[in-house]
Amino acid sequence: MTDPSAEQARTALLVAASRAALYGTVSRWLMHDLRGPAQALALVTDLLEQGDTLDEPSVRASLQEASGRLHDLLLLLDQVLRQPDGNDELRPILLREPLCTAVSLVRLQRSNVTLDAEPALCTGLPAVRGVEEHILQALLSVLVNAYEAMASRGRGTVRVWADARGDVVRITIADDGPGVHPEVERRLFEPFVSTKAGRPLAGLGLWAARELLRRSGGALQYERPARGAAFVLALPAWRPD
Repeated sequence: MTDPSAEQARTALLVAASRAALYGTVSRWLMHDLRGPAQALALVTDLLEQGDTLDEPSVRASLQEASGRLHDLLLLLDQVLRQPDGNDELRPILLREPLCTAVSLVRLQRSNVTLDAEPALCTGLPAVRGVEEHILQALLSVLVNAYEAMASRGRGTVRVWADARGDVVRITIADDGPGVHPEVERRLFEPFVSTKAGRPLAGLGLWAARELLRRSGGALQYERPARGAAFVLALPAWRPD
């Protein structure tokens, strides 16, 4: 018989490992993007030594743009690296904020993949019941998984949309790739099942996303559209007692 406490410890360890792998990936994307504005602002000392150069409108505009970009990226980096507060109390969560964060992070990765998330971001959704950090990690796990699958092909489109059906709010993340092989599909949500050979901790993302959503009373399902693959994140709408 499996020891429940040992199983809980294993689950917690695997979720933490998935989080480390996921946020390590997006942190690399962030650090790469930070170089541009940081290098621009590093020229300020040289510009000051040139007298009136900073008064030129084009120079001021470039520095202001670099400063604004650096500020936005540092906010995203803070959200990525911030440790969970350990409070798993279910609360009302407005999905737009974690959705915006996840989409902003994934869009840092420069590739020929198109990310169309406007239908989800522009949809007025009811609040859901959950833990915001868990929801963000689940969203990122599924979104990064779809994006990297398309990036490995060198092209493709990832679409995100959302809707509310009764007491359930659904976010669908779909791509137009080759889909999931039937052999993999049967074990898709098992830990360490992945098509990404040679990647440490590969195959934890979808499993961890489903586990985190389950803790909020939600679910993660795979759907097989006519083309590509689609994952549906379902969460219960918030209903105050």
